[in-house]
This record gives sequence, structure tokens and C-alpha cells, in this order.
Amino acid sequence: MSIPEESMKDRFSPVVVPCTGRVINAPGGPVIRKIQAAGKGVMVDLQLDELETFIVATRPEGLYLCIAAPESLQPEILKRLEKW
Repeated sequence: MSIPEESMKDRFSPVVVPCTGRVINAPGGPVIRKIQAAGKGVMVDLQLDELETFIVATRPEGLYLCIAAPESLQPEILKRLEKW
């Protein structure tokens, strides 16, 4: 089963990093921001290497993250998320 090209457009979207002007490709893009603007919650499944980019591109309100990571890295991930 392949994902339709239309669905992939919003998977990674350009986002300007605050205070830097740098443009990055962030997972979720406008779909997640639209859900947040409506005051709704959303579950997001991230790869560990997507976490930092995702944090820069979104606000934490209403997000429920699922991140597959080795148990040894989980305390470090939780500390990073607490700072968000």
C-alpha cells in the first residue's frame, strides 16, 4: 500500500525558526497547526530524529507524542520535552 502523493505534501512543510530566520522542513506542517488553532488534541507519531525539528515547528498544547526510542534514551527525551 502506498501513500497518495497528496497526503505526503503536508508531512514535511517549510517552517521559519524563530529568532534565526532559518527555514527548515518540519514534520506535520500546517495540518497540526490547524488542529491546534481549533483547540483540538492530536496524537503524533514521530521518529526520534524528527523530534527537535518538530519542537521548533509546533507548540506543545494539545499534542500527544508517540516516539519509539530505546529505554536508555527515554529519560533524556523526557527532560527535553519538559523544557518545551
